[in-house]
Amino acid sequence: MRLRPKPLQLALGSIAIGMAVFLTGVAVAWQSSSPPSVVRTEPGPAIELAAPLDIIDVGLEAPVTEPPAAVPQVTEPFISGAPATTTAPATKPATTARPKKAPVAAKPRPASSATAPFTGMGTWVDVFDWSPSYAKGQPVKLGPGAVDAMADNGVQVLYIQTTRADYTGGGDIVDPLVLRQWLARADARGLQVVAWYLPTLTDVGADIRRLKSTAALKSVDGIGIDIESKAVVDHDERSRRLVELSRLARAALAGMPLSAITLPNVVTDVINLNYWPRFPWAAIQPYYDVWQPMSYWTNRKSDSPYRNAERYTRENIERMRTSLGDPNAVVHPIGGIGDRTTTADIQGFIRAMRQTRSIGGSLYDWSTQSTSSYAPMRAARS
Repeated sequence: MRLRPKPLQLALGSIAIGMAVFLTGVAVAWQSSSPPSVVRTEPGPAIELAAPLDIIDVGLEAPVTEPPAAVPQVTEPFISGAPATTTAPATKPATTARPKKAPVAAKPRPASSATAPFTGMGTWVDVFDWSPSYAKGQPVKLGPGAVDAMADNGVQVLYIQTTRADYTGGGDIVDPLVLRQWLARADARGLQVVAWYLPTLTDVGADIRRLKSTAALKSVDGIGIDIESKAVVDHDERSRRLVELSRLARAALAGMPLSAITLPNVVTDVINLNYWPRFPWAAIQPYYDVWQPMSYWTNRKSDSPYRNAERYTRENIERMRTSLGDPNAVVHPIGGIGDRTTTADIQGFIRAMRQTRSIGGSLYDWSTQSTSSYAPMRAARS
């Protein structure tokens, strides 16, 4: 038999139940607002990246590609010296996939102190154009004022011959007083100056002496060694002396950028195998910063496929790099001859320069260049 509770007991029971419910709610609320027993120091759980944040070799002048907006940047800097960050931009929408890099062939090397003097649009001047000693009593073809016309028409590099093995005027530098006027004018107009010399290799010591005297000239930024003389008849002895000259020049001119002005490989490999057999490409490769093949398509017959400026320039460079064993050899090709070159030739020349990643180009030479060549050659500017 169950006893019916009295009203007072019912009231007290209700109060007790309500109090229990109230205390339980307070406990739960207190527990949820309390700090955790372990404090997290890392920013959050690791995020699996959709694609690796690899560094793309874009050269010194190109900007670095930003990582995808949806992926927080890592705490380490992307590139040495870049500020680190741990947060991602909150306002950019997330991307679903990172675009893939397009495959890129070998890129041109960035300009350095060793290649800068040979970079961009150049032109050439030899002693028969500027030197009174080689004018045979006639007025010289070009005076120092020609530098102004060069600069006004986009020329960035002046290649000027400073000495010859047959110079009899005294000293190692041809007409030094006149030459200094040329160098001063080029310096004033902001042109790089590359002095060039054709060694005969009959007296390597004398060749080195002339190169050292050239390097001592004020405003000379680089030196080009014109490798084509056949004065030493024996091919192997000629090669041996060329290697010796190259080694000694590099040692004597340690801080001077050097270029090798070379025979076109199409000539030595295809057209005239007897010109310089067994040319020592690999042996001289370590001593030069820039390679300048004399790709004179105008020397080829009109019915020859090598009269095509684009093909001739490109094939000479490709063959030369193969001979050097260096697919990235730095090149500034020389085209010509100026008064036999057409606008179409120059356009093909420029295409070949771009296809071969050349750092510049020039025509031989300024005294024979027509004014119609100035505008298309500006495409060779850096």
